[in-house]
Amino acid sequence: MVSKSTFAPRLVIIEGQEKGKVIPLTDGTAIIGRSKGDVIVHDARVSRSHVAIQFDEKKGVLTFTDLKSLNGTFLNGEEMKEGQISDGDRLQVGDTIFDCQMTKPDTSVDISESLRRTRSKDDIAQQYIEPEEEEELADLSLADEPLAHSQPNLSALSQASPEPGVRTVAKKPKRAVSLRSWYLKIPVRKRIQLLSLATILIGVGYLGLEDSGTKSTTVKVDAIRRQAEQGQLAEALLAAQQYQAKNPEDPNAFLLLGDLFALQNDYQKAVVAYQKASGFANVSPVVHVKLIRQYLVTQNNAAAIEEYSRLGEAIQNVGKILGDALKDKKMSARDAVAKNPFIRDLFVETAQLFLDFKELEEPPQQLMLIARALQKDIAPDDPVGYKLEAQLLFQQNQTESAVALLDKAYALNPRDRWVIENLALAKYRLKDYEGTERILTAWIENFPDSTRAYLTMAYLKFTQKDAKGALPFLQKIIEVGNRNPKETYYPEAMYWVGQVLLQEQRLGEATQYVQQSCQLGYELGCQSPLLQRVPTSPEGSGPSNGQ
Repeated sequence: MVSKSTFAPRLVIIEGQEKGKVIPLTDGTAIIGRSKGDVIVHDARVSRSHVAIQFDEKKGVLTFTDLKSLNGTFLNGEEMKEGQISDGDRLQVGDTIFDCQMTKPDTSVDISESLRRTRSKDDIAQQYIEPEEEEELADLSLADEPLAHSQPNLSALSQASPEPGVRTVAKKPKRAVSLRSWYLKIPVRKRIQLLSLATILIGVGYLGLEDSGTKSTTVKVDAIRRQAEQGQLAEALLAAQQYQAKNPEDPNAFLLLGDLFALQNDYQKAVVAYQKASGFANVSPVVHVKLIRQYLVTQNNAAAIEEYSRLGEAIQNVGKILGDALKDKKMSARDAVAKNPFIRDLFVETAQLFLDFKELEEPPQQLMLIARALQKDIAPDDPVGYKLEAQLLFQQNQTESAVALLDKAYALNPRDRWVIENLALAKYRLKDYEGTERILTAWIENFPDSTRAYLTMAYLKFTQKDAKGALPFLQKIIEVGNRNPKETYYPEAMYWVGQVLLQEQRLGEATQYVQQSCQLGYELGCQSPLLQRVPTSPEGSGPSNGQ
């Protein structure tokens, strides 16, 4: 038997729509399901409540129980109703596979607590947040999840109608998340630029100071980074290696190499490059953050903790420098940004990080500070500050105020996908169906390959009792699914086309579509009365497939 707190279990999605997502588990039961549960998996072959994961912290035992799911639960390739999970086991539900990991609970590196100890709140926050707003934000952790992860009420369809095909995040207990889990959830293309709030403090703390490492960055390095951002990783890596060979004393050459290796998931080479960069006296302290991330990804926790101690010293020094500068009013925020353009990138990317990954658990007051600073001084022409404040307002159920901010963000960048998606759903919640359709139309025009946009538009048509009007949008999804049968919304679209055809009394065609949705693992399709004569598994629960 394992004693209490010997390990902290977590699930890592290694195959599926959310590959790389890390799910920490705490004492008690967590339900994994498609739309009902503590862990939401966007997989059409996963039942609404698919499997229960139980962690007994006192005994150190992790088990699972299948909740009579349609397609079954598989442990290491074997279908099982229940069982015990060990380190390294593979748990599969639908087309989603979890790697089960048992990690030591004391290996998480929590930067946020150090930030709270070192930030000069009175000097900074009062510039952007009013006292009454601070009180409202204090209890924000008790509010609802942001609208981006909620769904319209489509009761006009029927009692059996599922939620729209937009991602749902069930409420779950708040918990700390390690840097390793943060990093693994960051999309690969963003890893070069995404920086933690610690990095912001480091960067801002050196305002007005000589940073020869930053100033030695050349046009060539910037060009290589742009090449990488455009997806030409192999070419960018070759160019970076050539640049480093010609400039062996430039720490930014090694930082660039580390970033490119990290993008390719070559973590060991990334670590070596960052270690070489850290050996230069003029390197930016951001190298500590980069090293911590790579150490955690490669599970070198001892090295991560050692590197974190170096970062902690830098944070304390920077916090003092920043606090003194603001107290003495040596420069305004706008002057600081004008003198140090990299500050804008730091704040913009960090705000986007908190938008994408709420698990970072940064206090709402600090997020509002960042949002207001972006809007007012740092990046008033970028929508990210409005987006971040809108998310906080959604959590306070201030939907109308959030929509007003998103309208500003939409005006700044009508192609911002986060803005489009959230604005469409927010207008729907306010029953502004005309506005909803306008934004959805823009969504489809800007992102014609987005099956999620087509499905959302189809649900809007259903809500407006225009089932026939939903048909062309569902057929668009089916066209994509015919080319790629693993398309997420393919079986769901099949089912609803069947329902539309059934309303038109085209029984034979309707049955074919519903049957296909069932064969693809869509639960509602298999439960349809149209398929009462379709053979099922011996237990009568429909098809089961562990592939």
